[in-house]
Amino acid sequence: MAILRIDTNLREKERIIKAIRNWSRGEEKVLNIVAIPYNKYDVFEDIIIKYTYERKKVLYIANDEESIRQTVTSLKNTGFQDYCYSLEGSSRVKEGRSLVLLTNRLCRLVKNNYDLVIYDDIGGFPKYNKFEILDLLSIFYKNSRIICRSIEDVFKNAKSIYVPCKDKISPLIEPRVITTRLDLNKEIPIVIYEYLQWSIKSNRNVIILTPGEDISQRVQEYLLSIKDGLGTNVLHFKNKNKQLRYFLEKKKGIIVTHNMDIINMKLTNTDFIIYFAEDKAFEYKKLV
Repeated sequence: MAILRIDTNLREKERIIKAIRNWSRGEEKVLNIVAIPYNKYDVFEDIIIKYTYERKKVLYIANDEESIRQTVTSLKNTGFQDYCYSLEGSSRVKEGRSLVLLTNRLCRLVKNNYDLVIYDDIGGFPKYNKFEILDLLSIFYKNSRIICRSIEDVFKNAKSIYVPCKDKISPLIEPRVITTRLDLNKEIPIVIYEYLQWSIKSNRNVIILTPGEDISQRVQEYLLSIKDGLGTNVLHFKNKNKQLRYFLEKKKGIIVTHNMDIINMKLTNTDFIIYFAEDKAFEYKKLV
């Protein structure tokens, strides 16, 4: 388990801005910025103003409209006005300004060349995986330098800036993959059993996410058969949010579910186990 201490003052933001500036002075074509989802460090204003002041063109691409609005508001507060933007549903992209902003679904409608392309993938729910992002950005690679902010390194063999958490001190638990020859419908590996015991003793809930209702039912039945050893409640959750809330807040225990909506709920003191994680029902960026 890796714990990152949070810097709540301006030093961390200034470190990132300085690193971006240093990259811009070099010859490297691309830059990764790796951050947790919904991280709101505003680190692009400086490089946007620098490029546009030098009469260069900048294209800012976001995976959500709110990131575009926040960027526009931030720049307007500095007096910057030379921009235009296009949001979801547009049939064409507004261009012709020093700074053009748009959502990622509109990428392929861009006609002009840009000196710098910024792809911001952490403001909203991810729409594309790493390889789809690379495919989108490939249309700009020949004529542009590119910065990509995502939850992972998108570009290989490129410089990366890592952004810590913000606002509160919290652990970042590294995902761990466990492979087994056991039939997970009928039994569980000892390492999972020990993990469940550890979570229960730590007074934490455990959510076991499966790719389908039938699997959830079988996993719950097996866990109920060893319930005495685990010493906790076991619930098969389908879609009753009130039932889930009550269970998490009042009873504690293990929840088995195939309902992906559960990952959008604001849960605390909760650990996740993904069964059959290679199944096409799961997309790792959505889980993160």
